[in-house]
Amino acid sequence: MDYPKSVANVGLVNGKFVDEDSAAGVVGSLIPAEWGNSVTDEILAVIAAAGLAPSESETSQLLTAIASIASKAAPAATEEKAGIASIATSADFDEGVDDSKFVTVKKIKLWFGGFLKQATESALGLAKISSQAQVTEGQDDTTIVTPKKLRYGFSASIAKSGYIALPTWMSGVVIQWGAVTGLGKASTGAGVAGPTKTVTLPVTFPTEGYVVITSMNFDSMATTSAYAPGAIILNKSQISLQNNYTSSAGELVWLAIGR
Repeated sequence: MDYPKSVANVGLVNGKFVDEDSAAGVVGSLIPAEWGNSVTDEILAVIAAAGLAPSESETSQLLTAIASIASKAAPAATEEKAGIASIATSADFDEGVDDSKFVTVKKIKLWFGGFLKQATESALGLAKISSQAQVTEGQDDTTIVTPKKLRYGFSASIAKSGYIALPTWMSGVVIQWGAVTGLGKASTGAGVAGPTKTVTLPVTFPTEGYVVITSMNFDSMATTSAYAPGAIILNKSQISLQNNYTSSAGELVWLAIGR
C-alpha cells in the first residue's frame, strides 16, 4: 500500500496529499476512487480476518483486529512452547505468583538489591563466612561462623581416663583426668617420701600443662589419713603421682589442666 503516485493529476506535494488553499492559489489533492477503495478494502480485510464485523462508528477495529491475529499467530509463551508474554511489574515480581510474564534484568537487579546488603541482627542481608582467625579472635560481628570452624580444635575421649580439648576460640584449654592403682602405701618413718608413679597423659598438651591435682579414691568417707597425696607435671605428656597415705595403697584419681 502506498500513496497514488502513479495516478496523473492527483495533486500530491512531496509525495503526500495537501489541502486546498484558495487564498494562496493552491489546488487540493484529489483522492482517486480506485485508490480510496483499495485502501479501505485492505483495512476491511484485516478486520474480517479477525472475525469482526466492520462498523463505521468504531475507530479501534483495526488495532483490535491486528492484536487478535497476532495473538493467534503467536500464542502465549509457556514452558513447553514459544510465544508472546507481557513484562512483569515490580509488584508481580515481589509477589512471585504470576508464571506467565517475563522479568527484565532491571527488575531482577532491583529485587536482589534489597538483599545485597550487610546482614545484621535486625535485617536480612548477605554476610561472608568467618576465617578461623576471626573466630578465634572473637571480635568481628559481621561474618558468619560455620560448624566446622566452631568445632575446630575440639576433641574428647570420655572414659575413666580421658580428656576434653576445648575449641581454639575458647583458648584451646585441655582438661584431662584419670585413675591410678598399684601405688604402695607410704612409710610411717620420719623423712621417708611416699612411693611415686609416672603417668602418661591420655593426650599430650599442645603447649604446656598448668596444674595437676590428685586425691585418694576412697570406697567410703570413713577412711582417715594424716597425709594427702601429691602430684606434679613432668612435661607436656607426663605427670607424677605420689601416695602419702600410710594406711593402705588405695587408688589415686587425678585432674590435669593445660593447653
